[in-house]
Amino acid sequence: MQNILLYLAATLIWGSTWLGIKLQISQVPPILSVGYRFCLAALILLLYCRFTGKKLRFSRYDHMFMALQGFSLFGLGYCMSYLATAYLTSGLVAVVFSTIMMWNIVNLRLFMSQPIDWRAFAGGCVGLVGLCILFWKDLAAFSTSREFIGLAFALTGSYLASIGNIVGSHNAKAGIPSTKGIL
Repeated sequence: MQNILLYLAATLIWGSTWLGIKLQISQVPPILSVGYRFCLAALILLLYCRFTGKKLRFSRYDHMFMALQGFSLFGLGYCMSYLATAYLTSGLVAVVFSTIMMWNIVNLRLFMSQPIDWRAFAGGCVGLVGLCILFWKDLAAFSTSREFIGLAFALTGSYLASIGNIVGSHNAKAGIPSTKGIL
């Protein structure tokens, strides 16, 4: 039952993210919007760590990898995604961002020497095709050079988020819990 609730919470939170981004950037510049969002998130996580007694002292080496994870997964990665929504529909940005699964598989091979799981890669492709079908109207309307700028931002954001995931995997192996690694 707990797994179902966690799945539903993740689906609701991540699923609504794209609409939230679109609404947010219509009021506030994209980069500032990312800053607001993650300052609030950092404060919440910091309070969580303090109230639960989590250790917040790490070596400089660990801090370097935590900063890299935060920068790629949350900082610059999200900035790229927010900027993409200024050029593309939020649904199309979500479709492009779903390439993260394929990036993860390739980057695990490149940076962590893990063999490519072709079944997972094929599953990611099937999922991507499904999303393309859902957002076919947006994809069919894709034509201008302005939209190519949005596509470049979205793909860069997806790739950077994947790098953040790979660094997060490194951090987990180093014993850095994710609640601290993303601070």
